[in-house]
Amino acid sequence: MMTTDILVQQTRAPAGQRKVLRCRTELRLSSASPIVVRAVDIWHGGMTLVSDQTLEQDTYCTAIFYIPAPGVLQIVSATAKVFYCTAQNAGGARIGLRFQQPDRMRSGLIDRLG
Repeated sequence: MMTTDILVQQTRAPAGQRKVLRCRTELRLSSASPIVVRAVDIWHGGMTLVSDQTLEQDTYCTAIFYIPAPGVLQIVSATAKVFYCTAQNAGGARIGLRFQQPDRMRSGLIDRLG
C-alpha cells in the first residue's frame, strides 16, 4: 500500500520544465515484483527517481504515483522506460524514466504543480 506523503516546490516554473515532486512511486516491472521508489522531479517527458536498487537501462515499467490537484491527490499511471540509472555514493541509485505515451491529463496536472 502506498502512502500519500507529497512535497511540491512552491516556486513557479515555465510549462514543460522539470518541477519538484517528492512522493512515493510504485514501479511495476514485467519480470519482477513491484518496487517502491521516491520521485525527485517530473516533467512532461518523464521523471527522476531515487531507489535502493538499480534498474537496467531500457527496462519498461509502469510508474504509479500521486500528483496533487485542486482538493485531491490524483493517481497517475504511466508506461515508462528507464533511460539512465546511476549508482549513488550513499548507496542506491538515481533513475531517469521517460514516459512512452503523451497524456493530456498528466501534462495538465504537471503544468499546475508549483
